[in-house]
Amino acid sequence: MKKTKGQLLQDIESLSIDPIWGCMTRAAMSLRWDEVTDSAVAVVYCDIDRMHDLNSHYGHAEVDNRIKGVIAKVRHGDKSRKSDIVVSRWLNGDELVFLLKSGSPQQFCERIQADFQAVGISVTMAHSPIITPSPTDTINPLDEQVTQYKNVDMRGEIIALYK
Repeated sequence: MKKTKGQLLQDIESLSIDPIWGCMTRAAMSLRWDEVTDSAVAVVYCDIDRMHDLNSHYGHAEVDNRIKGVIAKVRHGDKSRKSDIVVSRWLNGDELVFLLKSGSPQQFCERIQADFQAVGISVTMAHSPIITPSPTDTINPLDEQVTQYKNVDMRGEIIALYK
């Protein structure tokens, strides 16, 4: 059966949501970067520490459920701020990008870190103002800083770039 234009648009929209964690995909965020960063004050990059070990210990489904729970808490926990946060799954599947439209990025990172710790997951995070119109140019420096910290076993840290 041939799909209608509305059904095709619905299919395209469904591809913009990560089916496991329920957040925007990297491709969707990249395509909508100008729109989603229009009023954003900061970007937060979050890398889940030792994802392979977590999956081996708890199982993929359990780890995904824990991550999905934290994402849901971020997106829906504080109804007054729901529209202030955009979240996307990023590079290799164990990274998230949050765009904040208000508030303190440092306080947001501390809250997210605590939410992940509450479910037994460590995260290393970096945040900065949005300084370029390119998602890659904005996020790569954050990824590089997080990677440098993790390479010297400094996991669970919050790194502020461009204070």
